[in-house]
Order: sequence, then C-alpha cells, then structure tokens
Amino acid sequence: MLKASTQRTARSTQAQRVTYLPGLELRTHTNGNTLTQDLQVMTVGQAGRAQVRVLHWAAGKPDDLLNDQLRYSYDNLLGSSALEVDGAGNLISQEEYYPFGGTAVWAARNEVEASYKTVRYSGKERDATGLYYYGYRYYQPWAGRWLSADPAGTVDGLNLFWMVGNNPTSAIDRDGRMLEKVMRFLNERGPSPLVQEFQNYEQAVNDNQHKGIDEATRQRDEEVLKWLASKINDLPALMIYAEGGNDAYRLLNGHLRGTLSEGDEEQFRQTYPNLVQDLKNDSSELEDYEGVAYRMLKVPTGVYGGTIKENDVVVDPGYMSASKLLRNTIGWQDWSARLGGEGGDQVALLLDETVPKKLAPTSILADHILVTPYTQLKVKEISKASSGMIVVRLKGASHPDRHDLKDIYSGDVRFERETTWLADKLRVCL
Repeated sequence: MLKASTQRTARSTQAQRVTYLPGLELRTHTNGNTLTQDLQVMTVGQAGRAQVRVLHWAAGKPDDLLNDQLRYSYDNLLGSSALEVDGAGNLISQEEYYPFGGTAVWAARNEVEASYKTVRYSGKERDATGLYYYGYRYYQPWAGRWLSADPAGTVDGLNLFWMVGNNPTSAIDRDGRMLEKVMRFLNERGPSPLVQEFQNYEQAVNDNQHKGIDEATRQRDEEVLKWLASKINDLPALMIYAEGGNDAYRLLNGHLRGTLSEGDEEQFRQTYPNLVQDLKNDSSELEDYEGVAYRMLKVPTGVYGGTIKENDVVVDPGYMSASKLLRNTIGWQDWSARLGGEGGDQVALLLDETVPKKLAPTSILADHILVTPYTQLKVKEISKASSGMIVVRLKGASHPDRHDLKDIYSGDVRFERETTWLADKLRVCL
C-alpha cells in the first residue's frame, strides 16, 4: 500500500510518501527534486499489543538521533501505545489519551525523536493529517466520529459515523467496520496465569498420565496435604455431608437447589431433618480460607459462554465442595461427569483468593474447601482447554446488586438485579 501527501508553496513542493510492506515501512520526504529523508522502519510484533521498531535512516537522519534506533512500544487496555522506550529502557515518550483518542498527556525527552512515533491510539497510525487509518475508513479523534459511513452498514446501530457505539472505554474497532468488546479482545491475548496453570496441569495429566507432573510439584502437594491434615475438624454435620456414600451430599444439595424428586425430598426430610441448620452452624465455626480452590462440575451444553458470560454474577443455592490441590480436582472429573449425566459440558471452576471460602478438611476428606449457599461470584474469565473442558475463573462479586444473579449450573436468572438483597438474606438464613 502507498500513502502520499503533498504541500505546495510559492517556491517549492514538499512531498511525503510511505510504502507499506509486511514488517517494513519505506518513508521518504522530498523538497522539489531533492530527497531530504529516506527512512526505513522495521517492525516486529503486532500493533495494539507490543511492538519493537527499528528506525534506519539511509539519508536525512536528524543530527541528535542514533541510526538503527530500537524503540519498544507498550500498550494500554485498549491497545493504544502508552509508552515508548529505547534499547536501554529509557523513556522516549509517554502518552495518555482521552476516551475518544485525543491526547490528554504528552511527555518526551526529545521532541524530534518523539515525532517519529506514528502508532498511537488503538494501535493505529496517526498520519500527517491527524487522522487515524483503520483499514476501511479514517477516524477523527477530535470529533469522536468516523470520516465516512460504516461500510458494514447498521451492524453497530443506525448512526453510521459514531465510534464504537459512543462507548470507547469498553469497546474497540479493529478495522473500521464493527465494534468489539474489550474483554473479548483481551481474551485473545491468552488466559490469565491462574487459568494457564490449570490448563497446563490438565494437559500434562491427559498426555502423560501424571508422568508430566514434576517431582517438585509432588513434594509441594504433599506439604499442602500435611497442612490440610493439621486443620481437620470432624464436626458432626460436616462429617455427614463429607462422607458421600450415605447420599447426604446429593440429598442436601438437591433440596437446597430444588432439584429433588418428591420421593427424594421425603427421604431427605425423614433421614436428615436437621442437616440444613446443623451444617450451617458447623460452617460458621470453620476457619476462612483465602487461597485458590478448584471445583469440577457438569452443565448443559452452551451455558458458559452462552447463557453465562464474562462479568455475569452467579450463585449456587447449595454447598460447593472444592479442592486446594490441582491433582485432586482433575481426579474429581469423572465423578462430576457421572453426577451430571450424559452430554453437556465439563467445567472447571477456579475460585480465586477473593471468593469467600471455608477450610473444611475432615478425617474422611482432607482436601476439602467449602463455599456456602448463595455466595455471589463474578465470572471473570471463560476459556476452553485443548481437551475441550471449559475453564471458568470466578472472583468474589463486589457489587452484585448491579447484576441479575444467575444459577451457576443452568444460567437461569434466580434473582433480578432489583431483588438481589433476597440472595443476601438467603445466604444468612441457610
């Protein structure tokens, strides 16, 4: 692609030409028939992520700049270039932007050097006209509007000139045709460290049947088990719940979630008439746990990423048992699959440090973390492992009243945002 601009005065004609090749820009300036600058810019990386650029002048190098200069660009949440540093890590320029792309803060160690920064807002090039070129059309940052109508039509609404639906802090536009939510853009950068750790572990187990788990990890797991064993608390109701083989776990949670048949409901009331209150009392005596925990579950196909999306708030009306150790979490996969029946999606829940949890190890089940009913959880990340398992990172919800509360298994709305106080009340009562 070639971009050219010309300025004419009474005595001369000044021209700028930029030829764009893959990973290379050829920039020339002429004054009449005289070549005043011949600059080659080599680029590694992707604009809007992080880039390294090499500036090589074949002619017309400014006196106070080094030839073959390395420039490292660091972007912000929206992909805008916020910092440029040289090969020694020294600051070349710093720029902050208003939401629609105007420059709010600009600082540079050398104005001539900083003027060679071309990739700026949203990782796009701002040319000599002050416009940003997105591929399908030009953008005017001072107006917050495109220079031409949307070539994709009304995909972003009836206004064909507005920028990302007038919401530039939570959406981007890659090429001038369609807005895209920032969270989706961030997901393409790869999973968070917590999710990546889980995916790597699960992949090692699937590929090598535990051979890929190194000795250091095994030793660390043994230390964790010893620590959990030191926290064992055989409270009566907790023991009944954790035993598993007595069917108390299924009946109690089915009762709380409203999924039991009439026969099972009657069996629960006759066999465990006081278990709801007794387990609530036992849970209140347990020590808080502020680390990461993991849980496997089976849900209908398409719930996560479909009915439940990132930034939704979910609740479980029942008790959620989780593990501190990854190896035990993977081991629960078959059990959760059998409990969930045929079909559906296998989901791994990663409960981060902000989720309220209780240490609940017993002599029956040492690696046991408990999440009490109606704990409100915000979905921060949904990704898919190579095995097809869906991995969901959850955190404690700080403002659940701003969201509908969805069922963690089905995605059905249990409480609309105006009635979320009921979930708080139920959490206290149950």
